[in-house]
Amino acid sequence: MAYIEKSEAPVPIPMGEYPATIKATEAEDGKYGTQIKFTFDLGRVVDMNDEDRDCTLLAWCSAKLNQKSKLWEWAMAAGADLDEDADGLDTDDLVGKRVLLGVAVYTKEDGTERNKVISVKPPRTKKAGTKPVKPVVKDDEDEDDDGPF
Repeated sequence: MAYIEKSEAPVPIPMGEYPATIKATEAEDGKYGTQIKFTFDLGRVVDMNDEDRDCTLLAWCSAKLNQKSKLWEWAMAAGADLDEDADGLDTDDLVGKRVLLGVAVYTKEDGTERNKVISVKPPRTKKAGTKPVKPVVKDDEDEDDDGPF
């Protein structure tokens, strides 16, 4: 066995949504049965210390595949071709796919802060030739301020 020096845990990144690539999937035996460990590569991000760094996050889901499972949701977000007649899923087919991660920050019992993947969604797509639409803010007041009512 090799000698491994103690290292500091990475500083968390701020809560938000981040584009990511599924870097790897791996089946692992867990406390509640077989789990699928996803490795997500977020590329360069700015952490909570304002340091620009490479970021990789891990997240697990049950190896159960049905329309109500997290694995189904994550696979569909990555563009898997699943429907009610699907026999199964090869998670290796998800490697290299782009997704949008919802990331939260939580505090462990020892007071250290860590990131947690809270959602996996399809990536945002930009349509050629379109501009972002600004939301319309509507007042609670009547539009005709001249009238008594």
